[in-house]
Amino acid sequence: MEHDLFRRFFQSVKAHPQGIACQIKETDAYITYTYAELHQLSLKIAALLSQEGIAREERVAILLENSPFWPAIYFGIMAIGATAVPIDPKLTPFEVNNILRDSQARILFTSQEFYGPLADFLKNILSFKKAFLYPFPEITSISANPQISAANEPDDIASLLYTSGTTASPKGVMLTHKNFCANFDSIFKLKLIVPSDNLLSMLPLHHSYPFMVTLIAPLLMGAKVTFLNSLKSEDLLRCMQEARVTILVGVPQLYHLLHKSIFDKIKNASFLLSVLKVTNAARSLFRLNINKIILKELHQKFGGSLRFFASGGARLEPKVASELSLLGFTILEGYGLTETSPVVTFSPPQRIRFGSVGIPVPEVKIRIHNPNPEGIGEVLIQGPNVMKGYYKKPKETLDVLKDGWFYSGDLGYIGRGGYLYLTGRSKEVIVLSSGKNIYPEEIEAHYLKSPYIKEIAVLDAVANGIHTLQAVVLPNIDYFRKTREVNIQGKIRWLLESLSKELPSYKRIMGFVIAKEELPKTRLGKLKRYEIKARYSGGEAPGKAQPEEARAEDLSRPLAQLENQVLGFLSKSLKMKAGINDHLELDLGIDSLTRVELAIGLEKLFNISIPDTDIGAVFTVRELVERISQLIQAPAGAPVSAAAPSWSQIIRETPPKDILDKINLRPRAIDIVLTFIILNFIRLIFRTFWRLKI
Repeated sequence: MEHDLFRRFFQSVKAHPQGIACQIKETDAYITYTYAELHQLSLKIAALLSQEGIAREERVAILLENSPFWPAIYFGIMAIGATAVPIDPKLTPFEVNNILRDSQARILFTSQEFYGPLADFLKNILSFKKAFLYPFPEITSISANPQISAANEPDDIASLLYTSGTTASPKGVMLTHKNFCANFDSIFKLKLIVPSDNLLSMLPLHHSYPFMVTLIAPLLMGAKVTFLNSLKSEDLLRCMQEARVTILVGVPQLYHLLHKSIFDKIKNASFLLSVLKVTNAARSLFRLNINKIILKELHQKFGGSLRFFASGGARLEPKVASELSLLGFTILEGYGLTETSPVVTFSPPQRIRFGSVGIPVPEVKIRIHNPNPEGIGEVLIQGPNVMKGYYKKPKETLDVLKDGWFYSGDLGYIGRGGYLYLTGRSKEVIVLSSGKNIYPEEIEAHYLKSPYIKEIAVLDAVANGIHTLQAVVLPNIDYFRKTREVNIQGKIRWLLESLSKELPSYKRIMGFVIAKEELPKTRLGKLKRYEIKARYSGGEAPGKAQPEEARAEDLSRPLAQLENQVLGFLSKSLKMKAGINDHLELDLGIDSLTRVELAIGLEKLFNISIPDTDIGAVFTVRELVERISQLIQAPAGAPVSAAAPSWSQIIRETPPKDILDKINLRPRAIDIVLTFIILNFIRLIFRTFWRLKI
């Protein structure tokens, strides 16, 4: 089998010249490129690079969002035997500068948006020659030369992928033509993708997972790629309907959001799931997906042509996967790393085991190094997909490539049937003072059972030489709002204590910090633990900045005067400065009792009546101001609930007679008779059958 990416692409072009290779929606219409057109565009890019004097093995960088130009530029680079350096558009100019310096890239394909902040950096990179900006007008006047393509050797470096650009010496992974072609061949043998498929490409192509699964695999297979540069659910569903997408490739975060969006609209989800478990038996026994037929209306929202979801890049919560499956969807989880081009394992469609990342793809082997008594150890990988090494880093290369095996740094075990289960990263393992090993992802998955917890990061904390588990928790404010629960700190504390009882003592969280913003993550959804630890290492959430808008100075603005009055009242009552965007509990420390007292004060200040439900339904100062404004503007005589009484009033007042009657403190004669009969009947049963006395 030929190990040359451009020639493999050209074979696909010859087989499907008029087939649609890729498309993207611009305004109201889809712009399409046939395989022949994409090939011609790539040859123009190759001619442009040759014209600029780019030689074999020189580096050419791509700093672009997903579009048909991305594969055209990539294959143009391959055509002349050069090396592509894909870069994450979300990186800072400083990080991009580090990557361009380290890779010694000569040419950069980018857009004005990304080029502007980089311009000053580029002037100081000696190896850098020129930047071409989208929509690349230079290629309109250049001719495509079919004879320009060079023959690539299997060990020639196709891509230099950087795992990070944060340090001055970033780590570049050298992936060869053989690595990528071999990984594609493994995927091809699984028969998961066919030429009639349409894959939605929404993950950034600089990452090896979407690069292989949503670009290389479909294009070498003769399938179609639809680009979507939006993560909004409405845009996603509209695109799937319009383009009739058959395969959606995403990360666990996407499927978590889909799961939440669907089940938030179901009133009695537990009952529905119990019914679907019964009807799902036909799928297990006869491979008949009855649930997809039952929930046809739901599946139509995804376009009606969807064959399966593919998940990778991070751990997929088994509950999310199993419940989406019960809804009639097929969700396949895989595992891989940049260093393995990337796919190592994938779930067989007919033998899915939730919680597992599947079995090794053809031609790839795995084994567990130094397993502990539970069978958990480091995952080692062997195969033609394993990288050539780290660019200009021989020591780091030797640390992970030993005796023909790649030491992944991932921890896991191999279960029945050869299925791989991951438990965490070796570098992330927390070793307690007792010597016990803690795998943070396992603990986090346990606590994420609660719908009140949106995100959680388990960290190691050291006090007086003792290692304990601490957590940074992002509450699910939407769920708190839905359940009208206002005591966030107290509820999270109770939940952590309650869920901890289900774990061995050494795995329990001993303290926590509430986060007020999403936890730092990679583009594929993995927690950036070092960054989280650095941010919250003081044991408290970062102090809230006092924004300039803490006081509404522009009195001509709607609500400005009311904002000033409310902010002044809160600041005086709480003896601390309040801001308009402050959270009532997390920023101002207002608990449920304080809410009631503040509500009474606000009622007197504005001569309004604030219903109990209102004071419990607002979470921020801004929401409080908006609700007060609505109550002030309410027409005279409009029905409103009485002001909430203080706790001292509640305790002193005698409850109404109808409530006392329901409590039934003084049992009636019939109650006494029934109690006597039932008690003696129970005594008789226990004495007769178990000889017990009550």
